[in-house]
Amino acid sequence: MQLPKHVVTLIAGVLAGGVVAAGTSIALEAGAATTNTTYYACLSTARGTLTKVGTTAPSCKVGTTGISWNSQGPAGAPGSTVNVISTAGTPDTTCTNHGYLIQVNGVDSGEACNGVAGSQGATGAAGPQGVPGPAGPAGLTTGVSNGEVFKQFTDFDTSDTVDTLALTPGNYFVSATVSINPPSPSVGQAVLTGEWVSCSLTNASTGGGVDSGQLSLTQWNNGTPGNFVAAAAAGTISLSGLVNGASSVKVVCTAFEGDQKPAANGYLTNVTAVQVANTST
Repeated sequence: MQLPKHVVTLIAGVLAGGVVAAGTSIALEAGAATTNTTYYACLSTARGTLTKVGTTAPSCKVGTTGISWNSQGPAGAPGSTVNVISTAGTPDTTCTNHGYLIQVNGVDSGEACNGVAGSQGATGAAGPQGVPGPAGPAGLTTGVSNGEVFKQFTDFDTSDTVDTLALTPGNYFVSATVSINPPSPSVGQAVLTGEWVSCSLTNASTGGGVDSGQLSLTQWNNGTPGNFVAAAAAGTISLSGLVNGASSVKVVCTAFEGDQKPAANGYLTNVTAVQVANTST
């Protein structure tokens, strides 16, 4: 049986929530029931009104038709399963910068590509000044020296300690110069007329030698062997080296007479020590 349009509309209104029939108002809340409930009523085919609405089937009079409906409709079909899979780290022929593969019910349905990398942002403002760090350890001692020290000649073939420099125990690079026959206010132009002078730089703490050198004080006269004359000019011996664990260093010189006779003479020495972290090289 095909119902008039206004009857279909009335049924739709009932299913949506309410209807007025024969002056009586009823409220039907389809979503309120916790179980599926069947409702019944008599529908006037002429006027489109409902009567005898309830949960039991009524006896409908002539001119009306018995109808029923459920408070809950049938379950819908299962929805689609959608997976989103990153393509990072895998070959991707669709997206230059990779992206996300979209699968619906296990079937590939397209890919959402990543955008291109943005341009370099502007350099941020400088951060605040950091807290000052702790004070560092004490620095190394530098430039320890006695200055120029003059030592009068003692005797030929005798070792003279011409300068001793006291140090704070440690490792040092030491350099020394010994000028032979230097000008001296006390002795005038002192001249050493021995044959040659030998000087050595020594770790006075351990007795270990650091460096040594010598200077000839004579020359052959006209190339004749055995005919010596004193060298007129003063000379200098330079000594240097690394000293480990030293508390003092000293310079010792010896003038060897040979065939020459002694005369006024002396040494002018300058020793400088610079502390270093190590003496391995």
